[in-house]
Amino acid sequence: MANLSNKFVTSFTELYFRPSVLTTGEKSDPKTWFSVAGTGATAKVFTVSTAVTTAVAGTLVLRYTNAATGAVDSFAVTVAGGATQATIAGNIKTALDANADITGGSVTTGSFDATLLASAGDASLVVEDTVGGVTVTITEDTAYAAGTGGTLLIPNVMEVGSLSNEATVIDTPTFGETFKGKLRGQLDAGQLDAQLYWAPRNTVHLAMREAATNGTSCSFGIKWKSDATGTDSEYVVFDGFLSSFGIDTSFDDVAKASSTMIVDGALSFAGGV
Repeated sequence: MANLSNKFVTSFTELYFRPSVLTTGEKSDPKTWFSVAGTGATAKVFTVSTAVTTAVAGTLVLRYTNAATGAVDSFAVTVAGGATQATIAGNIKTALDANADITGGSVTTGSFDATLLASAGDASLVVEDTVGGVTVTITEDTAYAAGTGGTLLIPNVMEVGSLSNEATVIDTPTFGETFKGKLRGQLDAGQLDAQLYWAPRNTVHLAMREAATNGTSCSFGIKWKSDATGTDSEYVVFDGFLSSFGIDTSFDDVAKASSTMIVDGALSFAGGV
């Protein structure tokens, strides 16, 4: 779990959007909101390739991170001295298949496809430790894409503003008292402003512009990560609506879009794993 000693790098912050409000379950467990794939989502597929010269005995380690929940799984694959390419690739496939999120395809010439569940989102699979004489390469073959009604990662985010809970303060002056009293009123979570590098044909940017035009009730989320792979993360989700989606086309500059997300109700926070 995250604690005060953890550092979160704001350049790794991710901003998400969905054109529907939070469910009761998502408010109580905000991490599940990030995993809503929607109808017709595209699952992520990796190609795992193994090349061998003369294998040195040791342990290969791969790390998988579920982007939706933040769950991390490490796979230790024992490599025998002189092991063949087919054997090592088969052992890697067997290790990955032990995770319910991952289904490995047939091994051909030391390579196989690792298909993830759509609910895992934009997950990562990386080589953490290698052994001599063996090279394992993991490449993204098919990118994840949320389906209709799914939670969407907003691309090309330039800057994300501030979130805060601020209570209304009510004055209660009383005759004869030196100081007037104060009462705490209702909390207001305010609004979140975001600046984007505008991509006019991007489906997420188009969905945001449409939601702002139609006044759609939406939900939004922020994922703060400690590093690029999301080793440790923090989450916040909230209901609201896009009150504006403006496009800035200043001369001799990158086209930008500014969006304002009004918070309707409470902010729901959750820690990572």
